[in-house]
Amino acid sequence: MADTAAACPACGELRYQPPQAPQQPQYPAAAPQQAQQAQQYPQYAQPQQPAPAYAMPVSADEAKGFIAALFDLSFTSFITTKIIKFMYIVAIIICGLYALGMVGAAFSSSSMLGLGALIAAPLLFLLFVVMARIYMELVIVIFRGAEHLAEIAKQTRR
Repeated sequence: MADTAAACPACGELRYQPPQAPQQPQYPAAAPQQAQQAQQYPQYAQPQQPAPAYAMPVSADEAKGFIAALFDLSFTSFITTKIIKFMYIVAIIICGLYALGMVGAAFSSSSMLGLGALIAAPLLFLLFVVMARIYMELVIVIFRGAEHLAEIAKQTRR
């Protein structure tokens, strides 16, 4: 059997191959001191991260700023996905002010009504916040669906 053969040509039996020594990692030439330190102390070497296989292309619509998208009269870029977090915070603040106003108005009428409002206000606050969240999630699903659909249409035209 030849020295380079992996198996016997007559019977097909595999030849034992001793495990190979691990190769030294390749370090960029730009940092020779770091490469030397990494060779001396391999446990502290930083692994090289591979480049991502695919990066989403940035279209002109996505590159538009907020103000440019706000005054886009053709409605080709959406601002809803950019401001939905701010709108949710505003909704929470409005719900909180409503609950506080309800408690204040109830206490100004009578103390018993105020105590009842003190119990009901947090529950109503939570209910309104949940409703606002569900509504905004539905809105964002619609807008993101439209953005993804536009991206699919753009890729099928290529």
